[in-house]
Amino acid sequence: MPDGKDRFQRLKQLAADTHDHELELRLFAHETKAKRFHSLKPTNPLHWPGLVLNFAYEWASDFGQSVLRPLGWLLMTVVCALFAYETMTGRPDMLGRGLIEFSDAAKVAAVANVFPFAGQAEIGREIMTTGLCPMPEDSAERLDCLTALYTISAVEGVFGLIFLFLIGLGLRNRFRIK
Repeated sequence: MPDGKDRFQRLKQLAADTHDHELELRLFAHETKAKRFHSLKPTNPLHWPGLVLNFAYEWASDFGQSVLRPLGWLLMTVVCALFAYETMTGRPDMLGRGLIEFSDAAKVAAVANVFPFAGQAEIGREIMTTGLCPMPEDSAERLDCLTALYTISAVEGVFGLIFLFLIGLGLRNRFRIK
């Protein structure tokens, strides 16, 4: 007797054969959910990464069916990075200000680093390092500041890449591009 995953897989194939793209996407989501605890057992620690990715894929993009979810997460990534960069300026009254009142260097860093490779452009790096790490070149404080700056930049870039991919996937699925 076939299980839920196999049944959804067969229904998905029938939807693909009849060119019903929306139904195919919905059935893919159901098939992936059915696979969670059938193929990926929570009692087996080797399956935990797969389960985490399965839940994250649903949570972040509704299995590639949503454009707004990853867009919201991308904007949240920029805002979180903006707060992280602004803490590097040493201004403690950050929560009492509007986003428009943040330093220009923090804004440039937050927006540039969300796009892969854009934050590593020469101009972006120069604005970030001079605006956020204005210490003397050979000081230990500057090295610590640059380490924090590039760590935040790398984490933001990874999340940016993931959410940009999910936005593209959602657009592809929305407009039935194969």
